Amino acid sequence: MGVVSRIRLLLAGTVALAGLGAGSIGYAASAGDDATVANFAGLSPVAQPESLKKPDSRQAVADAVPDVMVVAAYGLILPQAVLDIPRLGCVNIHASLLPRWRGAAPIQRAIEAGDAETGITLMRMDAGLDTGAILGRYPIAIAPDDTAASLHDKLAELGAAAIASLLPRLTEASAAPQDDALADRTEWLEPASSR
Repeated sequence: MGVVSRIRLLLAGTVALAGLGAGSIGYAASAGDDATVANFAGLSPVAQPESLKKPDSRQAVADAVPDVMVVAAYGLILPQAVLDIPRLGCVNIHASLLPRWRGAAPIQRAIEAGDAETGITLMRMDAGLDTGAILGRYPIAIAPDDTAASLHDKLAELGAAAIASLLPRLTEASAAPQDDALADRTEWLEPASSR
């Protein structure tokens, strides 16, 4: 077992809800206001900065002195200063088999494109948009009757299991660079665009 043998949540964070919708640093919630969900689950403190670009806005993360930061559906690119805070780095739980469907709305794009499978990719975060080295890929078939919501729920469970498996062995995990020539980039979709 690696250095990360006991996992304890030090801080939950979410994007400020001003028009971006809720995303999360440190935990993922399937519906509702993430800060409320985290508070009900006893996951405090909860930080909701509008941005992490200014030093004072990222102070809560620095004060937590995390070993690792896990990011899921955050919706913003983290500045390098934030990526440098955890001693073991930042790991993203991405809802596609990277490098396919980098960016926002990967679930909807996979369905829209008629992909037979999608999955979860765990990657070491870097300054790019979903361009970090891959720690693991976990495929799942897309059923003919899957919707964005049903596939989201399947991927949320798969992502939770994948990160729980990775964290205890993170210090020994190898990461492979992505092939940028195979990358597809997605753009944000309005809610009415998803099925």
